[in-house]
Amino acid sequence: MIFSTSKKSNKIERFKEKHMRVLVDLTPILPGGENGGAKIMTLRLIKTMAKLEPKFHFTLLTNNLNHSEISKYRTKNISLYNTSEVKKKPVMSLLKNIINVVFNKNTNNIILKHLPKRVKEKLRNYLFQIKSYFESRILSNEFNADLLFCPFTAPFYHHLNIPIVSIVYDLQFFYYPFFFTPEQYQERKQTFIDTTKHSDKIISISEFVKETIHEKNKELKDEDVKTIYIRMGKRLNRDLTIRNKSILNNLNLTNSEYLIYPANFWKHKNHLLLFTAFNLFKAKNPSSTLKLVCTGADSPYKTFLYEVVYRIGLQNKVILTKYLKEKEFQILLNNSKGLIFPSLYEGFGMPVIEGMVARKPILCSNTTSLPEIAGDAAILFNPKNPEDIANAIMRFEMDINLRNELVKKGLEKSEKFTDENLMAMEYSSVFKEVAYGN
Repeated sequence: MIFSTSKKSNKIERFKEKHMRVLVDLTPILPGGENGGAKIMTLRLIKTMAKLEPKFHFTLLTNNLNHSEISKYRTKNISLYNTSEVKKKPVMSLLKNIINVVFNKNTNNIILKHLPKRVKEKLRNYLFQIKSYFESRILSNEFNADLLFCPFTAPFYHHLNIPIVSIVYDLQFFYYPFFFTPEQYQERKQTFIDTTKHSDKIISISEFVKETIHEKNKELKDEDVKTIYIRMGKRLNRDLTIRNKSILNNLNLTNSEYLIYPANFWKHKNHLLLFTAFNLFKAKNPSSTLKLVCTGADSPYKTFLYEVVYRIGLQNKVILTKYLKEKEFQILLNNSKGLIFPSLYEGFGMPVIEGMVARKPILCSNTTSLPEIAGDAAILFNPKNPEDIANAIMRFEMDINLRNELVKKGLEKSEKFTDENLMAMEYSSVFKEVAYGN
């Protein structure tokens, strides 16, 4: 979508003084770690931008679930607005009731109950468009904003009639649709359609993501999508002298005798094949003391993985931790022997860079964005081939010279992804270009 010059005319005076009012849609944020790296990146990005651009004012759109957690980010030029207040308006309450009736599986409405699925899906989209319109108009009366920033992709409030910048992290659902329910697939597909239709600029987090965006929407011009890397490799404290290592004792771990895999327990993270590969490695190397530690938030799939670990007899060798606080994760990473990342699909792969910065050898998949991010600073393997993963672990375990070389290359490679100020200025430059054509 190209935002016309006439729509920008009332913003020129503020632009001359380099002022900008930015709405940031944080309503998709969930408590804890369920949003993965996107949540970490977004909150740190806003905080850094606010420091570097003191004449920018950010209004963070929240909801009842996340408002208290995000409230700690308030500063002189960061404020919060709880959109749950909008939902209390009479018109919004009415729409909510209608939507609940239409999509309640136990509804007794005979007509709605027997509508074809595709008709119900169209009705659902239509009702949510109406809901989005009314919410946007209410917010428009509250704020005279210059830009809407959608760091979780979906431009839900596109009816605000202001320019939009959205981030696309990946298009995994197109390539692995079986990892999603039909409803989830349709929702993500519609989000992509809405994003390409309503966003004035789309930010991709890697060149790989940019290529897939253009692959799935041939009408987009090259300049419609801009790659800005996640440059947060140094977000963790690298102090290796931290004394409180009780978490190692609690997990029965010994310093430098385990591989760490930091990832939520989502199917594309490929834990099942990793366990198979680790089992192969252990069968060939029964004397090895190497363990595998997987970190991530609790989920039903994690419970299933627990059962798999026990069924294949790895309960003393594979450890699935709870969701860890940043300091706990830092201790586990700093004391690991290396970091393994067998994901089937990644838009970027931030843990790979964090591992490099922590001076850990990296083993990771040779697919999607990971070769772009890791390059020759990692042992690359085919994530769909357990034998290949097992052989990579074997090389890592047996060759200390290789491990040392990977650490050296990793430190060099990671320098490209550690300047948070540069990342923030790249975003602010896009904001100015989109809002004011400058």
